[in-house]
Amino acid sequence: MDQFKLGSHLKTCRVFYEHHGIYIGEGLVIHYAFDGITVDTLSKFSRGERVKEVPHPESPYTGEEIRKRAFSRLGEDEYDLLVNNCEHFANWCCTGEADSEQVEDVVGLVGALARLVEEI
Repeated sequence: MDQFKLGSHLKTCRVFYEHHGIYIGEGLVIHYAFDGITVDTLSKFSRGERVKEVPHPESPYTGEEIRKRAFSRLGEDEYDLLVNNCEHFANWCCTGEADSEQVEDVVGLVGALARLVEEI
């Protein structure tokens, strides 16, 4: 039996960030790696770290639709840390909106640091 539901948005910790992907069943995850959107085993995706499900209660898509959306971009190789990363991809699959909370947090932090430097 699968650990996660089809189309689940998954995330796992890396050293300085969280990595995101979409569970496509049978122990496989589709995700945006630095060399493009690819399919890997859950084990390879997680690198031995704990995997959490990211809830999308307002998603307009079923698990199967999310899976199809993810597969529609398989092989895409236009990774961009700020506008097209793994979190953007997973959120787009689930909601239709390519957002990245991690990028928004970093941009906010940089802005706060810039204001602090100006005050000094």
